Amino acid sequence: MLENAVDAISSLPGVGEKSALRLALHLLRQPVDNVRHFTESIRLLRENLAGRIAIVHPDGIVGGVVIAVGCQTCRGLGGHLIAHGV
Repeated sequence: MLENAVDAISSLPGVGEKSALRLALHLLRQPVDNVRHFTESIRLLRENLAGRIAIVHPDGIVGGVVIAVGCQTCRGLGGHLIAHGV
């Protein structure tokens, strides 16, 4: 089971096998309700926002998503933004 969790976590971009193992062990030490909340948040993000957000360049529009400057739901990611559909 631990190996499956490490494989799944290490499939995330930028997460290697050692970091994935540390994260899996960290999750094992957390209260079940915290882990349940974490996984439910990820599931809801995927189910409800997939296709409604996009990573876009700060001076453009991609896939019908408009950058909303100053919007509370937009977050900076280096030279890119995650913006919600308008």
